[in-house]
Amino acid sequence: MAAEFGVAQWVFGMTSYGFDERGRIVCSVVRDAAAALATLDPQTGRLDEITTAFNSIEGLRVGVGFAVFLGAGPTEPQGVIRLDLSSGTWQTLRSTSTARPDPDFVSVAEAIEFPSGGTTAHGFFYRPTNRDATGCVPSLGFARYFCAIQLR
Repeated sequence: MAAEFGVAQWVFGMTSYGFDERGRIVCSVVRDAAAALATLDPQTGRLDEITTAFNSIEGLRVGVGFAVFLGAGPTEPQGVIRLDLSSGTWQTLRSTSTARPDPDFVSVAEAIEFPSGGTTAHGFFYRPTNRDATGCVPSLGFARYFCAIQLR
């Protein structure tokens, strides 16, 4: 798997993994600049990703049957999250905001790669998202667009 399993330790006490009661490693993995939670069985090497709404995960701590971390996602403000490891369900224990953006208006970043000067450049593409508008029509080549956005 092409992913990062650690972070630069700029501050003491940063954690990106812990051990559950079965001896599995509950860890944060970063792939294409987005974090995800996973369990890693050290006996078999099997890595199972845990689906959540979060792509930013920090301060992971693991207890018996649960994990707690600071999590944030495209439509979830950062909060203290408690994840049940057996069911995969999570609850926000404390949030930085009560506001939740409407997903019909949130552009989610997609990691992209493209050639640049003989090497590979990396960036994020934010696909236009707006349920109240229609999109652009390409004109005069790839790099130039004339957009006629029509609001409903």
